[in-house]
Amino acid sequence: MRPTARLKPIDKALYFIKLDKDQDGYTVKDFGFKGRGIKTIVDRKNGDFLLHYTGELITGEEGDRREAKNSTGFRFFFISKGKQLCVDASEESGRLGRLVNHGHKKELNAVMKEVSGQLILFAQRDICAGEELLYDYGLKEYPWTQVTVSTVTQMRPMWNNPLQLQLLKTN
Repeated sequence: MRPTARLKPIDKALYFIKLDKDQDGYTVKDFGFKGRGIKTIVDRKNGDFLLHYTGELITGEEGDRREAKNSTGFRFFFISKGKQLCVDASEESGRLGRLVNHGHKKELNAVMKEVSGQLILFAQRDICAGEELLYDYGLKEYPWTQVTVSTVTQMRPMWNNPLQLQLLKTN
């Protein structure tokens, strides 16, 4: 079975999760201070499934322990069915969802949603080929938003804060 345009975005997401692969149409680019990020190479429509944020699913408590020991910036904390969970994407898996960068309010084009314990990125507006995928991490300050390289170096300790993200309810 191959996904078609007729599949609902959630069904398409679950299809690619089951295959344990990303759909085609993305490229990795280096964005300087932000590090690597993802650009789409095809147009995307509002509501389309984009990527799966994949990693080891652990309890929120275990995620906190790992963050206290070694903060990586790739642990995504969320609540599902009243339980705090964490997807630890610290280890590279070849999947692209962990590389999607934070964006500011006016440049956001993706939103993270929890579906059956899975973290999935969906387009929150039409996205043109060549655009970087960006969503709101839910944190207030980021090193790459600072004016100078020296202030970036001074802000390193803030990376010890785990990613705490608000997820939108799925329909």
